[in-house]
Amino acid sequence: MHEVSGGNPFYALELARALDAAAASLDPAAPFPVPDSLEHLVGERLRALAAETRAALLVVAVIGAPAPDLVEAAGIAVETLQPAVAAEVLEHADGELRFVHPLLASGVIAAATEAERRAAHRLAATAVDEPVARARHVAAGLEAPHDGIAAELEKAAELARSRGAPSVAAELVEAAARSTPRDREDDRRRRLDRAARDHLAAGLAERGFVLARELLADASPGPARAEALALLGDLESAAGEIRTAVEYLREALCESRGRPELELRIHERIAQNTRISEGLAVAEKHAREAVRLGEQLGDNALAARTLAALTFVRFNRGEPDSFTLAQRAIELAGRSGDASAIDDATSAWGHCLLWSGRIDEARHVLEAKLRAAAVRDEPAVADALWYLALVEERAGHLSLAREHAERSRELKFQYSGHVVDEPATNYPLARAAAYQGDEELACELAERGYAHAGARGGMSTSRANLALLGILDHWAGDPARALERFEEFDEERRAANFSNATSIHVADHVESLLEVGSVAAALDLLDDWEAQCRKLGHRPALAEVVRCRGLVAADDGDIVSALALLEEAVALHEEVGDPFGRARALLLLGVTRRRARQKRSAREAIEAALAGFEEIGARGWEEKARAELGSIGGRTRDEGLTPAERRVAALVAEGRTNREVAAALFLGERTVETHLSHVYAELGSRSRTELARTLI
Repeated sequence: MHEVSGGNPFYALELARALDAAAASLDPAAPFPVPDSLEHLVGERLRALAAETRAALLVVAVIGAPAPDLVEAAGIAVETLQPAVAAEVLEHADGELRFVHPLLASGVIAAATEAERRAAHRLAATAVDEPVARARHVAAGLEAPHDGIAAELEKAAELARSRGAPSVAAELVEAAARSTPRDREDDRRRRLDRAARDHLAAGLAERGFVLARELLADASPGPARAEALALLGDLESAAGEIRTAVEYLREALCESRGRPELELRIHERIAQNTRISEGLAVAEKHAREAVRLGEQLGDNALAARTLAALTFVRFNRGEPDSFTLAQRAIELAGRSGDASAIDDATSAWGHCLLWSGRIDEARHVLEAKLRAAAVRDEPAVADALWYLALVEERAGHLSLAREHAERSRELKFQYSGHVVDEPATNYPLARAAAYQGDEELACELAERGYAHAGARGGMSTSRANLALLGILDHWAGDPARALERFEEFDEERRAANFSNATSIHVADHVESLLEVGSVAAALDLLDDWEAQCRKLGHRPALAEVVRCRGLVAADDGDIVSALALLEEAVALHEEVGDPFGRARALLLLGVTRRRARQKRSAREAIEAALAGFEEIGARGWEEKARAELGSIGGRTRDEGLTPAERRVAALVAEGRTNREVAAALFLGERTVETHLSHVYAELGSRSRTELARTLI
């Protein structure tokens, strides 16, 4: 539309009105309709030209912007076009013949009869050498089915697809299906199936549905009907309608008996969808059957895809064998060289790395996936960015995480037809917004995702948003509401057989339980969570476990143990590259030190926590840290002291004698006395007791 309107918004609106009623069923290869409201703008200038010139203009219009020698090669004398140049319909620019405005080209095409358009395309096909462009002209000029031409068009579609042009591939393979003789029904159906998938990849899901329903209406019982139902299932899944997709796929499975490759593909797709909608027990049954069929068939690409599906299931159950399965899938996919199998295996491996907290490794794998996707199609880019948004959020790169999440959301909306509140699509953006302190946006997205009709009733996408809402409630100081959400999450999680090791909210669940006095429940949850995290090797989550145990000890009044555990948690979070977790542990450490009347070291910990939150842009947590700093009294600024004086003052404030300070710092007692006299003068203290009150 932008191309035809020349970027003119008024023309674009008129063109949109003409398309509105027929957009879903419009053949992409058909001429762009020019509405009556614009026809008068171009009609007079074109009708004033001779018939011979208009016929030549039609060839120029279907080619695009040809060089004069290309027009000559199509059998058109360039002199024939001179009246169009004089009438300012056509112009010479950069060695090409171009219409002064794209709308004039559309007007020429729209004014021609179907026979005239076909003839123009046949002339263009004799002149154009580039295989995809030539195939498009061959397709548009075809008058009757022709098996050889259908095969040529299908081959050109494969080339266009490999170049990352799914819309062109869809146009060509659909033309190949139309040109397939009726006695080659299997070929025609296969080509229509491929065209529907290309339309989906190009963002024309509705056209894909039109072709899929056409295939289903014409299908006889058995494999043909199974293929059509499986196609509809894939289209519904891409649109976020998971339960509808599973219904189609199960019906397809019933029609596919005796066709192992078809059964394998359907089992694998059911596994991927029921993992979200019905739980892991159901999904694993189908995934294992797909793996069995893959081994039976001996096809590396198929085997890799089935192992990838099983990887997702086993990992979500918290089983360590998932890592081995993913590596085997990658190995087989690499042997096969099949891009789709490689993508599936890489996704499974990236999923395991991300949700087990191996962030740097996950980034490496997913960025490679993103680079590979960029040369093929944007929907695959959207999937890679979805995962990378979660990776960067865990790494503390919140601005980058939000950027990835917003781009992924935009692409998924454009290409997959997702509605704006589709729960999985919005999830990374909601999380990034929550950690950045944009609670209003995070809550809005999570609420919409949780309330989405397609996500309710045990869907994992619904649970993810429910957990995030619980986190937001806890952070907002409403532990009772948070616990309602966390307990609902846990009930659904257990029913679906998901491990708690991959849950993002368990630390907040523990804190909420402690806030309402449910210490025993908090300990039970911690014990279970720690066991699951150790089984999966989730080191960042284990750091959170230690942090929570420090909080439990503090709640129990065991300050010594609490301080030791929280200091350990700070070190562990730093070791695994979790800056947000480290800052939270520092904040808790500072609060606990304040309870122990260690005001100076409490302030140091909270200031470090504040710096950590500021560095990653966690604005809501910055405010919490500042509030804690404000609750620590006494003079703490010792900027006027030298580093040596600060060390001496700190030890004296702890109650050490001058001799003990001298021994600890390898100084003479006279030097200690000199430093202390400067400290007293700088801070205005008159005694060791007053100095202690000032510094701690």
